[in-house]
Amino acid sequence: MTRTAYLVHLVSWATPVLAVQLVVLAARDGRRAPGVVARLLPAVAGVSAWLVAADAVAVRAGLWRFAPERHLGVSVAGVPLEEVLFFVASNLLVALGVALVGGARR
Repeated sequence: MTRTAYLVHLVSWATPVLAVQLVVLAARDGRRAPGVVARLLPAVAGVSAWLVAADAVAVRAGLWRFAPERHLGVSVAGVPLEEVLFFVASNLLVALGVALVGGARR
């Protein structure tokens, strides 16, 4: 496993799903779609920050660790950048999914 494996896997599974969600949202909501996404971003950022903070606490407490040879070497509060991006991508997928399902119920 290389130092870029986590990032490559993250991008390869998250990007297509995010793209489909955004295309469906744009097709359904047209010019309102950017506003929908903008309203989701504070929640996505807040939950992602919470998860990064929880991860940082767990790493400092020795509950788990990230092998340095499996990450790019860039970290946020001791949490690898790839893990931070995983939290952001996962939360964005959930938020967009909720927006799409909620919009379908209108």
